[in-house]
Amino acid sequence: MAALVTTDPPNPAQIVSPTNAATLVSPYASLNWRSGGGVPTGYRLSFGTNNPPTNIVNNMDMLAATSYTPNPELNYDTTYYWQIVPYNANGSATNCPVWSFTTHGDASVDTLPYAQNWDAVTAPDMPFDWTAIVNSSATAAYVRTNTTTPIQRSQLYSNDKLHRCQRAIVTSVTPKSRRPSP
Repeated sequence: MAALVTTDPPNPAQIVSPTNAATLVSPYASLNWRSGGGVPTGYRLSFGTNNPPTNIVNNMDMLAATSYTPNPELNYDTTYYWQIVPYNANGSATNCPVWSFTTHGDASVDTLPYAQNWDAVTAPDMPFDWTAIVNSSATAAYVRTNTTTPIQRSQLYSNDKLHRCQRAIVTSVTPKSRRPSP
């Protein structure tokens, strides 16, 4: 099989994730893209809170990688911009778009009990940034539900039983965007 020969620079990359203008993105998100065609041999990444992006990563050669995980994790409630410029032996792609996304706010719960309205949640989905609601004899956590009206009630799981509620008072939470402490 003959090698593919090209005389042109590659096309701009295609975004995979986070999607352009996405909101509520995890501070632990990776940037992901794919070839837009034209036989790229590598990619250059620019990433930052400025537009055009340069203040975190400026034109870093990613070689053939199509993913980048920022380290340290991203700031909460911050808009980031990123650009991928594919290249090959014939030059760099032109007219490469700058994409953006905004991370979610801090999901920490500093005081207990904590109350959150889950009207927009449909079981078995969890509220944004939650992985579990705990009710165990091994912990001090519990969920107490208060139904204020039979209309527009949400559903949530507690102690393996489905409960209908409009509001829940929680004494312990496990937000999914938090990494465990070393």
